[in-house]
Amino acid sequence: MARPYDTRLIMMVAQRSFETVDLNQFCKLIPIAYVDGVRPTGMDFPNDGEIWWMLTAQTARLAEPGRLTVGTIENAVKYDLTDPTSSRYQVRRDAIHDLEIKDGLGVIELGPDAVDNIQDVVSGEFRMTLPVPPPPTVMLRWRLHVYGPFIATRDVRGDAGDGRQYAFAPANPAEMTVYQIEAAAFEMTTDGLFLNIHERVSMTPHRRSESFDLREVGQGLLLAPGYERILATNPQRLVLEPIDRKLMRYAKQCLTRRKRQMLQELLSELELAVPEATEAQSLTEAIARIRRVSDKQDAALSAVARAMLESGLLGEERIADAERAHAERYVQERTAELQARVEESLVARREELKRVEHDLKEIQARLQKEEARRRAKLEKDLAAERERAADSIAHERREFEKQKAELARQQRMLQQNLEKVTKDLRDAGDEVVNRFLTIAPLLGSFGVVADRASSAVPDAGEVAARPPAAAFELPAFVTATRGGAEAQLSEESVFDRVREVVEKSGFSYRPLDLQRFHLSVKCESMTVLGGPSGTGKSSLPMLYARALLGDEADRGRPGCLMVNINPSWMDTRDLLGHMNTLDRRFYPAESGLFQHLIYAQEEHLSRGGATGLYLTCLDEMNLSQVEHYFSDLMMVLERTGAARAIQCFAPGSAGSDCPFRAWGRITLSPALRIVGTVNFDETTRLLSDRFLDRVNLIRLSSAGLPDLGGGGETFAAVHGRMVTLADFQSWCTDNALPSELGSLLDQMRPLLLEMGCPVSPRVYRAICRFVSSAPPVMAAARAFDVQVAQRIIPRIRSPITRRQFKAFDDLLRVLSQTHAMSFDESIPLLEEIKDAASSRGWDLEE
Repeated sequence: MARPYDTRLIMMVAQRSFETVDLNQFCKLIPIAYVDGVRPTGMDFPNDGEIWWMLTAQTARLAEPGRLTVGTIENAVKYDLTDPTSSRYQVRRDAIHDLEIKDGLGVIELGPDAVDNIQDVVSGEFRMTLPVPPPPTVMLRWRLHVYGPFIATRDVRGDAGDGRQYAFAPANPAEMTVYQIEAAAFEMTTDGLFLNIHERVSMTPHRRSESFDLREVGQGLLLAPGYERILATNPQRLVLEPIDRKLMRYAKQCLTRRKRQMLQELLSELELAVPEATEAQSLTEAIARIRRVSDKQDAALSAVARAMLESGLLGEERIADAERAHAERYVQERTAELQARVEESLVARREELKRVEHDLKEIQARLQKEEARRRAKLEKDLAAERERAADSIAHERREFEKQKAELARQQRMLQQNLEKVTKDLRDAGDEVVNRFLTIAPLLGSFGVVADRASSAVPDAGEVAARPPAAAFELPAFVTATRGGAEAQLSEESVFDRVREVVEKSGFSYRPLDLQRFHLSVKCESMTVLGGPSGTGKSSLPMLYARALLGDEADRGRPGCLMVNINPSWMDTRDLLGHMNTLDRRFYPAESGLFQHLIYAQEEHLSRGGATGLYLTCLDEMNLSQVEHYFSDLMMVLERTGAARAIQCFAPGSAGSDCPFRAWGRITLSPALRIVGTVNFDETTRLLSDRFLDRVNLIRLSSAGLPDLGGGGETFAAVHGRMVTLADFQSWCTDNALPSELGSLLDQMRPLLLEMGCPVSPRVYRAICRFVSSAPPVMAAARAFDVQVAQRIIPRIRSPITRRQFKAFDDLLRVLSQTHAMSFDESIPLLEEIKDAASSRGWDLEE
């Protein structure tokens, strides 16, 4: 803005004041003119063109819409140029006051018939109604003259409606004079310094742009420079003294009644004290003159009093008015003191309010802290209670699980005992019936219960009365005829087919594991796969059988027969089946091995070397004791010719309606291959030396098997001719070991003998057959390492004597120091056995 901030600015109150939440009062002002006569422009006060005003206790009385005030301004605390309702400036709180004569005077138009004489304006009864408060000092324009200055005083008793009653008195109280100027001369003299102000103000606490009650107000303003011009013209002075003022002035010239009485008493005392002398005559005359003057004043006062009483000027109403006027003057004279007291009281109340608010906040903080402490304690108690409840529930759950496990254990024991009792009862019943049938003819020859004995043997009518047994027929792949001789398959192509099936089916094995499994199945009738669960032990036989079938798999020929071993199996009947001597029928076991052996026998009898391979997998075979259910087959498998047969039941015990009566004795086909899988944990049985002496034990590694679950029982299809028994036989030879391998085995024999696992002739023949048949799939030296790991090391138990430990160390040294070949499979197994024995910390025996 062009004007300095310290230049006094005349402003009009634009609205009623309003109060904020922090008990502060605000108002808006309209800029009118600077005291030197310069009018502000719209650019000086942007946006709403108004000024903020924060009221105080001293200035709150000025906040009346339409009133003129004077003050200096400063930049507003908050101002937003983009907000049309925002004000750029605010008035200084301590620099605003009512319009004084040094800043300007108000000019009020007095109607020509308002009074008969200008003297009536200062009479006690004259009041003028104005819509807005005028400045304290005003000039009155009446008829053809302008009079002033006057002091405008509000008479609250006469307020009515929107108007306010004002009385006027000369601004010079000592002389009671005003200036009288002709109206034309007034206008000429004050040209440019007299302002006719017309503004719209809000009669509510809302700003003018939002108010619903706007009023047009007008004010005449004579700036101080214009008043000085009038005084420079030496205008005519006019005395305007009201009658009451004259009376008061007259009363002040007279003595009070009390003083007059005192004067009379003093004069009387002087008369008595004056001596009767000639020189005292002058004093007596003076006293007489004083008495006459006092008497005249008393008479005059009495006359004035009677006249005032007769005129009614000193009635009760006048006296009351005088008292009120005196009270108003008293209040006006002590306004500053009263306002200071009010401000002091307000400050004290505000301080007290702040203290109360502070105390309230402290109490609230303490309450919140106490609430947080109690909530934390409650949460802690709840957590502890919850933990105790959880522990109690966990304890009860453990007890429940323990009781449940105990009930399950008792149930299993009861079931096992029941199965055993049932089996014993069944076996005993068969034995009793068989014995009874044996002695029945003797009893009949002696005439003892002949009828009963004969009745024990069912006659033809009884047999005919039984429901017929289902007929047993050989499948098509056994009975079907084949064409002429087929070209022989190479072992390399068949092994490539095995690897292809494994890879395409989503399985992964070490190449060495596939090689030694193929050689073991090719060279021996019995192979065992060991290792941790999930290494693919059960899947490998099925994959291998699928590769051997080739195109025959699409024609319905089954692959590997999977037999799940039950821990309750006790003899061969659990694996193959049993004969019911009462029915005289043979009931094959659910394993299906009995039918599998029949198929292998019949196909070999009809086709010879052109028969396919028959693989059987005894899954988890060491869940039960192997010698209990597999001993008959284990001994028969190593025989040859007609001795390679197993007796399932006596031919004479089967009735004519038994569908299996022709297969009471089954010759095991040379095409039969049995693969067993074993786990080594607390749920399984140890494999005996008698069993290990007859098998190749291959320990599969879990390394390189990322997704064994991807195979399932659906395997990739391969094409080619089915591998036959003749192919296997053509790939096998029974040559002796090479000289260097034979010498190495001779070094190992005494050491193995010392450890209690000598190399038997059976093991030696198996090693020779395996090593000589290994090429072209595996080199002879590597095959010998594999045979040591599969045939010899599984029979080595943990050494317990010093001599056994020494023999064990010597064996490990012999294998480690053989530079012609490496024992990558055997040495790690021996070191594992040694570490296990050393970790147990047993005392070595001599």
